[in-house]
Parts: sequence; structure tokens; C-alpha cells
Amino acid sequence: MNRSFISLVLLLCTFASLAQSKYSDYAGKFKIQFPGQPTTSSQDQKTDIGNVTLYQFMYETESSVYMVSYVDYPADKLNPNKKELLTNAKNGFVNALNLTVSDEGFITYGQHQGIRFVASDSEKSCVMRDYLVDNRLYQLGILQFGKISEQAENDFFDSFELVK
Repeated sequence: MNRSFISLVLLLCTFASLAQSKYSDYAGKFKIQFPGQPTTSSQDQKTDIGNVTLYQFMYETESSVYMVSYVDYPADKLNPNKKELLTNAKNGFVNALNLTVSDEGFITYGQHQGIRFVASDSEKSCVMRDYLVDNRLYQLGILQFGKISEQAENDFFDSFELVK
């Protein structure tokens, strides 16, 4: 084999391994496998318990959006009822997009309480997993036109991991 062919194969293997690497946000203390490079943004928001900053990470295609967001709530003002807080986060998301919930249930990530829900309207559907880690709320989601495949859901959500 000639050297240029070997160099080409090594280069392609390098690109393939880079494409499979997880997106890391060490300030947000998480890693996740997006289908491509996400865009990032942050915005300050007023809430009933004070001002917070919402951090968002999104990868968009023509028909879908993969999203991770997180917000740190003031620990001294956080509702001790985690299920209520998670339900309120779900309701806020669903109401903002005018969706109808078709499936929901409480879940865990390690020892952290969470909620999973599926919602849709006549055009789009979403599946979300929200987790409360201390006073930080993570919201992971896929929103797309049409039905979301179980494999797409599992590939994205199961790649999520907390980092220190």
C-alpha cells in the first residue's frame, strides 16, 4: 500500500472518532453526545424565587432540535418538594410550546430525582428528561416534526453524564 492511502485512512479514522466524542461543558458539569456541534447561549430570567441564568445547548436539523439546558436555583429558596419542582418545570415547558402530555413518570439518574415526559401537538413531538442535581435543574430534550424514534431517544439521553 502506498503512503497516501494509509494517510487517508488514518485521517478518516481520526474524523470518525472526533464525530463520536461527547460534547463537554465543564462549567455545567455534564457531557452528552449531540448528533453534531451544538450552539450555546445563556439568558438571565426573573423567577418567583429570584433572578437566575438559563444556559442552553442546542443542535438543530431541518426537522429536529436536540437540547440540554440547565439553571441553578438559589439553594435557600428551592422548594424542598423535588417532585413538585420537576412537575412545575415540565408544565412550564409544555405550556410554553402549547403541547399535550401523552406519557410521563418520575425517574432517577443515580440518586438524583427526575421526570420523563412525552408531549406533542398536531405537528411536532418532544421527549424530555429533567433531573434535579442539588439546586441545578438539567433539562434534556428532543423536539421534532413527527414521531421520535426510541433509538434516537435512548442514544441521546443515555449518553448524558455528570462530570466534576
